[in-house]
Amino acid sequence: MCKVAKKIWVWGLIVAIIRLGFLVSMAQGTESEWSVSEVMANPIDEKSDEFVEFYYDGETEVDLEGWSMADGAEGDGLIDFTGSGNDGRLGTKIEKGNVLLVVDADYAGFYNQWLVDEVDLSRVVMLTTIDGNIGNGMNNAGDTIKLINAAGEVKAQYVWDSDVGNGLSWENVGGKWVVSDREMGHSFGLVRLDESLEEPKILDEPVEEEEVIEEADNEYQLLNNIAEVDDWPLMTKVELEGVVSVDYNRLAADYLWIGDDTGGLGCKISYDPDVVVGDRVLIQGYVRELTYHRVFEVDNIHYLGADSVVVATIDGQEMSEYEDRLVKVSGRISKVDGSSWYIDNDGTQWRVYLKDGMDLNGLEVKKGDVIEVTGLVNEIKSGWRILPRSSTDILLTSKQSGQLLPSVGFDYQKIWSKIVNYFVLKLITIKRLNLGG
Repeated sequence: MCKVAKKIWVWGLIVAIIRLGFLVSMAQGTESEWSVSEVMANPIDEKSDEFVEFYYDGETEVDLEGWSMADGAEGDGLIDFTGSGNDGRLGTKIEKGNVLLVVDADYAGFYNQWLVDEVDLSRVVMLTTIDGNIGNGMNNAGDTIKLINAAGEVKAQYVWDSDVGNGLSWENVGGKWVVSDREMGHSFGLVRLDESLEEPKILDEPVEEEEVIEEADNEYQLLNNIAEVDDWPLMTKVELEGVVSVDYNRLAADYLWIGDDTGGLGCKISYDPDVVVGDRVLIQGYVRELTYHRVFEVDNIHYLGADSVVVATIDGQEMSEYEDRLVKVSGRISKVDGSSWYIDNDGTQWRVYLKDGMDLNGLEVKKGDVIEVTGLVNEIKSGWRILPRSSTDILLTSKQSGQLLPSVGFDYQKIWSKIVNYFVLKLITIKRLNLGG
């Protein structure tokens, strides 16, 4: 190849790399092109009929493979919904003017008669999450929902602060969030961003929940341990001690967990408390009941000193006995389903769930390997699971032959980096050939 031809080839290669990066960026769509159009957080059947509806108005087709959706507590990757309730288009690609419906994995078509009668099904893309649930089970009384692309960028989000009622949805009508005025309480698949209501029930300002916090002489009631929290009425102001078992924002946004010999407690805090695992703390606040678990709303937190983290080793006990506690389990990997690993020990099976994006730091395990896992016990609609805090909570104790487990998540940035590195090496090789010639 002559020098002129080589230079042309090199410049063409550089242009191709730049163009490829541009196309990858464009294929994600811009934030302004996405809208949350409806949220059903409190359906008649909360086990299967939650949904979130998005509208896409971008000019380019977008493949949603590698995207995820999160509520205020947890995020999960999106995958094609192939259940019996899917009357929309198959696949993960979406075009301008299309509707994205994210449903529970167990959705069986409760809303579909409305969908078939009122909506152009060719414009509907139905997806679900790898975990099978929308976040951690959307909180009726208030939560956040986010659509996140493969690069980790938030493309659309909505926050609500009150429960609109069982079987009713929040709907974006003409740019205003209202309680759906439809007779059936929702408009599944029908986007109404350009419509207007004669007398919409608009909630421009957050609606404060009418909750009365019981006080005793304006003081917090001192509890002896975490187990005593269950003995007090909800919303009663209490204070108690515990040792931090999960760092702030580690497993859920605005949450940390504490534990003692009697139990564990998830604590929601609106600010970074500047404490870490192993710190003994005094917390003051009150307990609220959410859909699948209780949460301690923290008013104040005080550092008391360093202490030992309590970890319970469990065998065949009921997981409900260890809710919000840090536990240790061991067994042989019997099944892999997305980000869920199932481990067996003498007939007892535990589901270990790796949070989306967890870095395994090179750990490679196979089906049949024996592992020891430390993690937080947590319940969602699909059942109980154990959440490791990081890769250091997973210990490989015995290797066996079997299928290599997949990595968690799909890192497009790493793939793009490998592409660029490949072509850079090609350019260096060509330069050396020129010098040698």
